[in-house]
Amino acid sequence: MTAKNQDFEMYEGDSKKLVFDTSGVDIADITEVSWSATDNSNKDSELITKSLTGGGITTDETESTITVTLDSADTEDLSTRGLVHELEIEDTAGNKNTAAVGHMKLIRDIN
Repeated sequence: MTAKNQDFEMYEGDSKKLVFDTSGVDIADITEVSWSATDNSNKDSELITKSLTGGGITTDETESTITVTLDSADTEDLSTRGLVHELEIEDTAGNKNTAAVGHMKLIRDIN
């Protein structure tokens, strides 16, 4: 089931950890996790991407969580303020599931 309205805001150029609850999902069966943020007006253009195999995502089987780590460089030079984000998981059978979606608001940093 998809967790909707996983909205958050952050200042551009800051680091942030996004922790998603995956209760009910067997993390041991997950082969890939991907997270992306796109411009709300152009959802075909991924501005930030992270993946379990490519970096930026970790899983915790004990806590049943997936953590996406946003580095300051990920949001440093983004001119857009309204983004949408999506977390997708893939299991050993190749089944893909959108686990979470929401809005990401970037707040302009004055420095």
